[in-house]
Amino acid sequence: MAEKDIKKARRTILQAYYTKKKVFYLLNVKSEGSKYPLSLIGARSSIRQTYQVKGTDIRGVTIKERKARGYVPYMGSYLYIDEEGRVLEVAGSCRDALPLVKGLKFGSFTEGEILPVQNTDALAVILEISQLMEKYELLDEVVEIDVSKPKDIYAYVSQVQIHLGNMTNGDMKIQYMQQIVKTIPKEDRGILDLSGLDNPKANVTFQYLT
Repeated sequence: MAEKDIKKARRTILQAYYTKKKVFYLLNVKSEGSKYPLSLIGARSSIRQTYQVKGTDIRGVTIKERKARGYVPYMGSYLYIDEEGRVLEVAGSCRDALPLVKGLKFGSFTEGEILPVQNTDALAVILEISQLMEKYELLDEVVEIDVSKPKDIYAYVSQVQIHLGNMTNGDMKIQYMQQIVKTIPKEDRGILDLSGLDNPKANVTFQYLT
């Protein structure tokens, strides 16, 4: 295996999970000066075995990594979940700017597997919301999402509570949320009600709190 393939793999890393040392470990080599005994097929197989990798490019060792979409609190720790609800990692604190997800019910989990929630409708809602929030670049703005009641959803940005209601017209609601939130000063407290967007004739309201 050529050294350029190792460098190519490292360049395609999207997050901090895969340091140079980690890539070498997955490819079973010690350093850049080592001989590279693995074929490209073997390299792809080694890398793909880790659940944080979604796939590899058929032409080489291009890593397509799973991205965390939020944190789920669990017994004093936090579970990183991706866009499929898969547990990528267990952390002692929230390191990245991602929303805290509340309202999912589960008793146990397996790292690398999809979170086995009892309320599957709530998981479906949070996965839909996270996709939309990524689309509108809100993942690093939203502090918390509460899906305890999947038909009456709340999100929190800074000191603003956002009432989404259900996910009818979900794309429109998240788009409005993105446009309105950036106009509200960080120090302002209030409730932004977008639940009425279920009805095309309804109004969006914002109530200031003191």
